[in-house]
Amino acid sequence: MPGSVGALIEKDLRSAWRDPGLKASLLLGLIGPFLLLFLFSRGSAALEPGILLFFSLVVGQSPFGSNAFGYERRGIQLLFSFPVARWKLLVAKNVVQLLLRVPMLAVLGLAAALLARWTLLPVAATTVVAVWAVAAGIDNLHSVLFPIAAPAPGQNPTARTSGGRGLGAALLAAACLPLIWLVAAPFVFLAWLPYLLERPWLWLVCLPLAFAGALAVHALLVGATARVLSRREPRVVARLLGDA
Repeated sequence: MPGSVGALIEKDLRSAWRDPGLKASLLLGLIGPFLLLFLFSRGSAALEPGILLFFSLVVGQSPFGSNAFGYERRGIQLLFSFPVARWKLLVAKNVVQLLLRVPMLAVLGLAAALLARWTLLPVAATTVVAVWAVAAGIDNLHSVLFPIAAPAPGQNPTARTSGGRGLGAALLAAACLPLIWLVAAPFVFLAWLPYLLERPWLWLVCLPLAFAGALAVHALLVGATARVLSRREPRVVARLLGDA
């Protein structure tokens, strides 16, 4: 892949595909969407807009808790030695998180296409993107402030390891979930405003504005996190290596 960001994305994708534990977790992650598709396909009624909105919010906030640098393990020192702007590292991590969840998103998109009104699909997609952008940006900052090393290759990526974040960090993580929805709320409201007003033609204006606004917030969060990371690199490395 061209460019420094492309090289970082390719590196992470190759590393993820070689990790049996991560591949297993990705395959298991498809069970939930298939189960939801099965349950809602049992009824004859179409998926209600409120339920579609709820699922869009849940799917959108899924990047939070991904622990952006956890999978680097012993390679974190090599990663930070690259002559690459720190915001590019964060952008590459976010893109890889998105690509690894494409199968799950495809299943959920299929469920929505089969069970919801087709006119609401662009709104749901915009909602997912808006919340996703905010959640990924906040997760970047959380990963820098409270880094934690992932288990060794082949082990469960979500298993508890030494050097955990602690109770305070866990409470902060719980508080971040409503914060994600709060920050993304203006863009979600903008995306659904034409539906509330019963003016479908407004989607031509509202959806691009909601999409652009969410990406702008993500860019601001990435820039702020990159500045924090440049000051905390030694501490982040020490925590990821289990030395602090």
